[in-house]
Amino acid sequence: MSPTSDFDKRVRLHIYTHIVETTRAPLIADVAQALGRSDEEILAVFERQAAAHSLVLEQESREVRMAMPFSAVPTAFMVEVKDKTYWANCAWDAFGVAAALREDARIHTLCPDCQAELQYSVADSELSGGNGIIHFLLPAQQWWEDIIFT
Repeated sequence: MSPTSDFDKRVRLHIYTHIVETTRAPLIADVAQALGRSDEEILAVFERQAAAHSLVLEQESREVRMAMPFSAVPTAFMVEVKDKTYWANCAWDAFGVAAALREDARIHTLCPDCQAELQYSVADSELSGGNGIIHFLLPAQQWWEDIIFT
């Protein structure tokens, strides 16, 4: 199967739906059970999606670490939407969570320089909350060399 097969798309949709509904990424076993497939079949899809840069997997377990803009692990970028709290991979992705969900959101993070609390809001697709700078440590063309660090 290619990275864009119908089954691969079903797996990816399941992952995102699960994250949106529960705020956490499903485990390989969760996806296998939900879709009536083996863990090995789901792992193969995860690997194809990771090779296509659609997912980032944990090094050892191969479970979902990132399904952009969502993070499966707590980060410095907390995004509150209605009564749920999501984690984003970076500042850019924090705004992407609000956009992906098409909902108003509150974003909480810390300044990486001085550790001051920063809060932003997205309401009716408009950003508010003061000034700030998003600094990209590396050019975008280098992000996938170590996407977790980036």
